[in-house]
Amino acid sequence: MTTETALLAAIADGSPGAHEVYADWLVERGDPRGELIHVQLARETVPTDPLLEARERELFAAHLATWLPGDQFWLDRTPEVTWRRGFLDGAVFGSSYEAASAQGYAEVAVLPVAAMLRELEFHAPYSHHGEGADDDMIVEALLAAPPPP
Repeated sequence: MTTETALLAAIADGSPGAHEVYADWLVERGDPRGELIHVQLARETVPTDPLLEARERELFAAHLATWLPGDQFWLDRTPEVTWRRGFLDGAVFGSSYEAASAQGYAEVAVLPVAAMLRELEFHAPYSHHGEGADDDMIVEALLAAPPPP
């Protein structure tokens, strides 16, 4: 088991202390997501601190394209995501057909920031009502990369 795998396993219980250790580990390696984790943990205690809010915005502005590359999505709409402690907490995938939503999920699920995903929604206004290959693609994507327990 790698150090990172062990640290990710430790934070799965939601302990802020374990998140701090993981954040420190990332910072030691020059990964700015470690600072994001520190900032978001601090905002849990002081949610309206203007300096923390500003720093969080700065980190997202500087690094979001690296953490969640937008060019991976071949959806009609960019996924809506929420962040918690430096990880995606929730994601809503929407496109005209299930296949695109499934592909979007499959591409996001393998990203390091998706390791703690807790809420997941798919929105697709058009369906084959269980009769087409598109309808099976979401199930296949979830089976290939299931969300964390």
